[in-house]
Amino acid sequence: MENYKVNDIIDVKITAIRDYGALILADNMQKGLLHISEVSNLFVSDINEFLKLDETITVKVLEVDNATSFLKVSLKQLSTGTKKAKKHRHLEVVDEGEIDFTVLKNMLPTWIKNAKEQNND
Repeated sequence: MENYKVNDIIDVKITAIRDYGALILADNMQKGLLHISEVSNLFVSDINEFLKLDETITVKVLEVDNATSFLKVSLKQLSTGTKKAKKHRHLEVVDEGEIDFTVLKNMLPTWIKNAKEQNND
C-alpha cells in the first residue's frame, strides 16, 4: 500500500459528515479528515451544503500522521483546474407585506432632489 505525501492531489470518498468536517477514505484505504475550514474560501455554516455522503471529491493532502497514516486534506487549496466546492447561495423569500417601506417612500423625493442638485453642481 502506497502512502500519500503532503501536497499530493488525490480522490477521496466522503464516509461521514460531522459539524466539524468530513471523514474521508482514500483509494489506498487511508482514512482522514477534511476540516470544515478547508472546504471553501466562503464561510461554511453547514458543510452539507458543500459535500454529500458517499461523494467522491478531489483534495490536496495537507498533513500525514506518520504513526497512523491519518490524512488531513483540503478542498479549498486546490490549484486552478481541479474540482472545487460548489458555491451555494441562499435566497430568502420575504413577504413584502411584512416590511414597512413608508420611510423609504417618504425619503425618495428628497434623495432625488439632492441627487439632481449634486449633478447640477
